[in-house]
Amino acid sequence: MGRVFLSIALLSIALLAAVSAAANAQTQQPQQTQSTQESDAWTWCTGGAGLWPEVQINACTTIIQTRGEAPARVATAYYKRGYAHKLKREFDKAIADYNESIKLNPRDAFVLVQRGIAYKSKGDVAHAFADYGEALRVDPNNAEALDARCYAYAVQGDLQKALADCSESLRLKPNTDYALDSRGLTYLKMGQFAEAIKDYDAALAINPRIEESLYGRGIAKLKQGDAAGGKADITAARSLAPDISDRMARLGVKPD
Repeated sequence: MGRVFLSIALLSIALLAAVSAAANAQTQQPQQTQSTQESDAWTWCTGGAGLWPEVQINACTTIIQTRGEAPARVATAYYKRGYAHKLKREFDKAIADYNESIKLNPRDAFVLVQRGIAYKSKGDVAHAFADYGEALRVDPNNAEALDARCYAYAVQGDLQKALADCSESLRLKPNTDYALDSRGLTYLKMGQFAEAIKDYDAALAINPRIEESLYGRGIAKLKQGDAAGGKADITAARSLAPDISDRMARLGVKPD
């Protein structure tokens, strides 16, 4: 009889352990699901080039709305969502998100530069220069800020300041395609066509699909009398961006 009672007792303990394990599994499953969802959202929010902007915006919104999220991660989510809005040319939304990111991390020079670029893209040059200046106050050796300010100076026609900023940007970060493109534009507007072609060549060697570099090089070649080469570059630029002629005209760059 004692063995029977012992067997029953052991069976009861096993059943209680199984029930407890099942209950724990049910409790942990929603937590694991939520953790997985948050991890996926962070991955999509901080994803690199090639990610659909809407996917990134939705994922970053999930991070921003998550209670108890670390401020540094929220600041990154605002920045990434702002960048996605900028890609969609929703500059006011981008600036609003950059504002929130900067509130959380006022010394992030990179976000200051990106907000400046968004301001410049909507024609607010004063705020753009203010952001580039603040980025350089925070980080005097910020190559991206120097390049962005170079480009803005070049568009305005303040070409000596543009050349100084671009050259310093390239000294700090050599062989950077976007800085070479900006300096190419500066040389082009200065009438130094050989130097412009040299910088555009270098930029296109790094990234052959920069339509502004192709178009600018085409104009420089035309100015030097290379009609065939100039037309070929301009045609290639238009195949990448059908509106490139209008965009470059707004920068003061025209075939005539």
